[in-house]
Amino acid sequence: MLRRRVGDFAAGVGHDPRMNTETAVSARPTATLMWLTYLVGGIGYFIGISTVQQEPASLSVAALLAVTATGVLSFIRESLKSDVCMRSDPGW
Repeated sequence: MLRRRVGDFAAGVGHDPRMNTETAVSARPTATLMWLTYLVGGIGYFIGISTVQQEPASLSVAALLAVTATGVLSFIRESLKSDVCMRSDPGW
């Protein structure tokens, strides 16, 4: 009798009947959120650098964008990424 190794299905050898190809998951939302995180963080850093020489330095908007908004977007992205990984993995 032919026995399959555990890694055969992950390597694409054979057909895994547990894998439902109709519910394929796209990684596009997580990639979009990653680029949006870069954009928001970059805008925050730009505002911070351009306002640091002012008297008094107003860094609240820069900190809000560079730290808080970037952290929230990263949290959402990681949540989506774990959901994408769990749905695309037939073992879950």
